[in-house]
Amino acid sequence: MTSVQSDFILEVLPKDIYNKQLAEVNFYETFFAGCTIWANELEKIV
Repeated sequence: MTSVQSDFILEVLPKDIYNKQLAEVNFYETFFAGCTIWANELEKIV
């Protein structure tokens, strides 16, 4: 499966870490580890 992600999605991770939402942190870390394509050119997106 191919997943495409951007840095915008990563903004949720610090909030879950701060609030000690460990299930969500584990989910995001596992999900993002499997991403094969990243939208890195944020200045073109915004």
